Amino acid sequence: LPETTVIITGTTTVCQGQSSVTYTVPTIANATSYVWTLPSGTTGTSTTNSISVDYGTSAISGNITVKGTNTCGDGAVSTLPITVNPLPPTPSITLNGNILSSDAPIGNQWYDQNGVISGAINQDYTIIVDGDYYVVVTLLGCNSDPSNTINVIKSGIELIESDRIIKIYPNPVSNELIIEIDGNNEKVNFEILNTIGQIVFEGSLVEKNIVQTSSFAPGVYLIKLENGSTFKFKK
Repeated sequence: LPETTVIITGTTTVCQGQSSVTYTVPTIANATSYVWTLPSGTTGTSTTNSISVDYGTSAISGNITVKGTNTCGDGAVSTLPITVNPLPPTPSITLNGNILSSDAPIGNQWYDQNGVISGAINQDYTIIVDGDYYVVVTLLGCNSDPSNTINVIKSGIELIESDRIIKIYPNPVSNELIIEIDGNNEKVNFEILNTIGQIVFEGSLVEKNIVQTSSFAPGVYLIKLENGSTFKFKK
C-alpha cells in the first residue's frame, strides 16, 4: 500500500472568489495516483501530489484531504483544515457637498483615477481635487467589489472677503472662466499668471467678468485679484 500520512502545504485562510490556490504534498512512496477531496463550493481536480483550487463565491470552510492509491488499495488520509472568509458586500457611495460617504461603516479604502488614496480609510472622504472616486471594503483580508464611481467636478473657488463672496469657476476650466463678486460696487483688477510668473491675461470687473480661456495652454495658473490696497492669489 502507499505509505502513511503526509503534510499538506498551502494557504489555510482564503476568501470566497479566490482562485488558483495551490496545495501540495511530498511524493508518497508506492502511490501511483493521488485522490483529493475539497470543501463545498470549491473546484479543482488532480491525480498528482499537487492541486490548484478555485474557491467559488459560495465556498465554505472545510477540509482538504489527500491520499495515495495503487492497485493494492489506498494509503492513509492527510487532512488540512481550510477557513473560507466571505466577501464583504459591494459598498455604495454618495456625495454631499464636497464629502463622499460610504455605506460601509468599517474597512473602507478610497480610490481615485490614479489608484489608492493614501490614508483615506474612513467612512467619509473630503474631496480636495476633481476626479473619479470609488471605495473598496476589506474585511478579514477579503476585498469587496469596487463601489459605484462618482465623478466630482467642484464648482470652483469661493472666497469670503469683507463680507463679499468671490467666485472663480469652473475649476478646471477649458473655454470660459467666470470671475464673480456678489454685491461688489468697486472696480477690482485681476491678472492671470502661468507657473513661471508670466501674465497671460489681465482685466477688471465690478460684479462679473467672463474670460475666454480656450487659447490658454493646458496647465496650472494663478489668478491675482487687486482692489488698489490689497491683493490675493488663488491657484
